[in-house]
Amino acid sequence: MAWTTPITFSAGATLTAAQLNTGLRDNLNAAFPGGTTWAAWAPTYANLTIGNGTVVARYIQVGSVVIARWQFTLGSTSAVGSGPTISFPVTAASTGYTAAGSPLGQATFVDTGVGRYYGVATYQSTTTFSPTSQDVATYVRQAAVSATAPFTWVSTDIMMIQVVYEAA
Repeated sequence: MAWTTPITFSAGATLTAAQLNTGLRDNLNAAFPGGTTWAAWAPTYANLTIGNGTVVARYIQVGSVVIARWQFTLGSTSAVGSGPTISFPVTAASTGYTAAGSPLGQATFVDTGVGRYYGVATYQSTTTFSPTSQDVATYVRQAAVSATAPFTWVSTDIMMIQVVYEAA
């Protein structure tokens, strides 16, 4: 549904249902196509085994802006492979800053009972993003997440990601 220019009202005019539907309801639907509530999504994965772990994946789309939050708590049959990828809830735009490895948001990795590590969620394609950890040598740099990076993953460890990107 496309945006339409609302009519200009004058003092004393009587509003009709059609005018309100076109000028208000339809324009709100055009401005917020995904609605204004968070929705669940079921991502697909590469190099990541959910097993009996728990995933909470929610997103909201406002116009062409998508905000997605994903949290994975590992279970005893979960596994993290090298360079895992996660599917977007809505296809991403293929223009602009979206070269592979471009940052889209933040990542937090919780080594339960030990500490937190931080990273970046990066664009991989119009359908996937990937968590990377921050590695410190002389400078802070992105490093692939793997079974042993940023730490050795075990049951109850947590991977949290939030991305903001432009929908296709």
